[in-house]
Amino acid sequence: MHIMNLRENQTKDSPKKTILVSIIIVNYNGIKFIESCLNSVLNSDYPNFEVIFVDNASTDGSYELVNRLFGSDKRLKIIRNSKNLGFTGGNNIGFKYAKGIYIIFLNNDTEVSRNWIKILVEIIESDLMIGAAQCKLLNLYDKRQIDSAGQFIDFLGYGYPLDNEEDKEQYDHVKEIFYADGAALIVRRSVINQVSLNGLPFDLDYFPIYYEDADLCWRVRLRGYKVVVIPTSIVYHARTAAKLHKMSSYLIFSHAKNRIMTLIKNYGLGNLIKYLPLLLFFETIRAIILLKTKPDHSIAILKAILWNLKNLKKTWKKRLIVQHFIRRVPDPYIMRYMVKFTPTHLYNSFKKYYNLSEVRA
Repeated sequence: MHIMNLRENQTKDSPKKTILVSIIIVNYNGIKFIESCLNSVLNSDYPNFEVIFVDNASTDGSYELVNRLFGSDKRLKIIRNSKNLGFTGGNNIGFKYAKGIYIIFLNNDTEVSRNWIKILVEIIESDLMIGAAQCKLLNLYDKRQIDSAGQFIDFLGYGYPLDNEEDKEQYDHVKEIFYADGAALIVRRSVINQVSLNGLPFDLDYFPIYYEDADLCWRVRLRGYKVVVIPTSIVYHARTAAKLHKMSSYLIFSHAKNRIMTLIKNYGLGNLIKYLPLLLFFETIRAIILLKTKPDHSIAILKAILWNLKNLKKTWKKRLIVQHFIRRVPDPYIMRYMVKFTPTHLYNSFKKYYNLSEVRA
């Protein structure tokens, strides 16, 4: 695998210049959202941006709609894939076409505020150690409700987002988070080049969904950069939440597989030996609990464990790149931004993930 390791270009990143920003929007059958999404993005008040629209072989007419309504806008590049490459593959394709100094990955079920790009660039330009950031995400249908004000995980990789609260401006300050939500994620191109495994931002083995944003931001942090939420840059998001018992077995598989893989790639050896067996133990317990009520989910979890065992050699090669070529800081620096691991926390994690409560979709 090839790693591009470029130095931060402080001349190009000068705040005195209007920096080109590339916005990548991946679409798969998003006809319900894509017109309002693109309308809001193209009405942004930032003077220098491009939009790369990547269609993952949609069949609902959304690709044709975008061509008809927006195809003449010179700021828009339209790319159509021959099959559904998921979040990771679609965004990687978009990245190949992007020319910006900053890259924004934006979900297609979003609407943006007019000044969202300007605020993002101003804040990130003020601190060259910010490698990645997210906007404050508010619920598209209830704009008083927080969809995401930052993402965190515990030592086993279970997610703890700041969400599902009324927005009372309680998070309205720039704050370090563990990882930035992939629904509205901005990364410096130069940082992507430094933390890439293959010249691209996302690991394709995370197809179709889950933990790809956490994995990217973990690598950003291992490189020594900050990951922050910029809450004055506001994006409205129509995220849906899924109950574990309502998710397809394939998504259950993907969720478990990618959590395990993320730990294998990114932890230092000592912490990997400490926490991976514990995660595998609890995932096995989870599978046993679900065996009677949801046998397909139980099988999906066991398949996720087996997938990681079968593909361990491949994952380990990526791990060697992360640990020997990307990493610049030790685990304690990273783990400061994880949720603390205590017996009480472990019990709450057990209730959250094994009693069929919500996970992010």
